Amino acid sequence: MEYEIKKFSDLEYAMQNDVANKVAAYTNGELGEIPQMLPVQPEDVFKKFVGFVALHETTFAGFVGSADPIEWAGLLMPEVGSLWVPKEFRNHGVANSLVRTISDYLLGEGLQPFAFVNPKSNSIFNRNGYLDAVNGEIPDSAFGLCKGCKHKPANGCCDRVVIYTGAKG
Repeated sequence: MEYEIKKFSDLEYAMQNDVANKVAAYTNGELGEIPQMLPVQPEDVFKKFVGFVALHETTFAGFVGSADPIEWAGLLMPEVGSLWVPKEFRNHGVANSLVRTISDYLLGEGLQPFAFVNPKSNSIFNRNGYLDAVNGEIPDSAFGLCKGCKHKPANGCCDRVVIYTGAKG
């Protein structure tokens, strides 16, 4: 399957709006799937520091974005998230391309990306150069969303925390 990756901000506004609405609908459980991430609203997609969209011809095939960088231990660290590929485009390398594109872009901007990964996205991030973060390696404030998570386990976060190393697995 052929697809291209484009920067969200480079898309025409109508396409940006369509992507933002689809990502929000998925994360809010409106598309018949149990979402694997915290819910976002369309305006949250527009507020991302940077986002990338996969397109199959002119059809939306996936999204990933990053939050604004947080200063931590002398680094600027954006959290990569909101990775979603609609069912019909899964298992075609779309998620891998999105993660690789955003991670390399952020690293090229002098930033140190990290992510919270669930069991479904874990292997995607690992294949693209992310390793388990150790205590103190990412900003404490990044765990703020975990506090409000309805699935919060005893250890405080239901996702693995990984940091981009740039080395592809």
